[in-house]
Amino acid sequence: MNDENIEMETRNMNDKCDTNSHTEGVSSVLRDNIYGCDLMLCLFLTALQSYRVDTCLRPFPSRYIHDSHKDVDSLRNLCDKIPSLETISKYPRMCSVEILELLKWLLCQKDHLSLRKVNFNKVKVPTTIKKCYQPYYTYEVIYPSKTEEAWQKRRNDRNSFLAYHGSQLDNFYSILKVGLQHNLSGDKALLFGKGIYVTSEITISMSYAPFGLSWKNSMLGNKISIIAVCEVINNPEKVKCKAEKYTQRTIHGDIPDKYFVVTDSDMIRLKYLFVYKESTVAVIESWLVRNLMLVLICLYVFILFCIGFFQGPTWRKVQRYLYNELLSDVLT
Repeated sequence: MNDENIEMETRNMNDKCDTNSHTEGVSSVLRDNIYGCDLMLCLFLTALQSYRVDTCLRPFPSRYIHDSHKDVDSLRNLCDKIPSLETISKYPRMCSVEILELLKWLLCQKDHLSLRKVNFNKVKVPTTIKKCYQPYYTYEVIYPSKTEEAWQKRRNDRNSFLAYHGSQLDNFYSILKVGLQHNLSGDKALLFGKGIYVTSEITISMSYAPFGLSWKNSMLGNKISIIAVCEVINNPEKVKCKAEKYTQRTIHGDIPDKYFVVTDSDMIRLKYLFVYKESTVAVIESWLVRNLMLVLICLYVFILFCIGFFQGPTWRKVQRYLYNELLSDVLT
């Protein structure tokens, strides 16, 4: 056996060991928490497909970074081949080494947070939520021990409260991995000052959390919306709000009611994620809202038509015709 054959055999053995290692790790986490893995993968793929991929996909898999260039196309091509997690949990060896390696990087790192599906009724929400606004799925954000200890140390003896934060679907991967940042506050930052905006009213957050296309093989549906329930450390110097008796906590008096502006990202973290599926009713309602002016114009034209029809000669002819038909039926 020459050196070239020995090198090839060694490489094949290493690849086989890598495959076994990746398969075991991915299979284990899927058996334990397939719904949490599904949502994490959904958020990763949504960020990957976003036109703002450079901003949304943080961190980016280092395997696909070459000379400081992110090979987005190769990563997208690979992800197009990922089967459903249910299929992978049953037949993990059907996946390539590259897919298993990516899934292990995304789902199996012990020092990273994870998501776990929980019962909505066990969640302490900031304010009572009407049944029509309750999520289809509820996830708790589970932090590694070091991150949890750092949060508790930062909190110290201060109280904390829960509040809602809405954002586009493609933002949530980086929000989970990097944390809420000021630069994701959008237009609100221009209106009310720099900071992370949260609210005590879920309907307010919903207007900032439109439905977005998710992963086609997801168990959660291919079009979802997410509202984050955030835990906020109640630090008057870094958490601003509108309240007459707390004038020192306002910013130029411009903050709307039920809003809080967190000026330090260390004072806030994600506690739960509320996931909503887009139903047929929701699609119709959403279309009506987006096209309200068109609907009103059509309704106005229809009313004018009805007025003209019932007051014009055509309606009298129809009445005479119906009367004659009814009379002939009675006589016969």
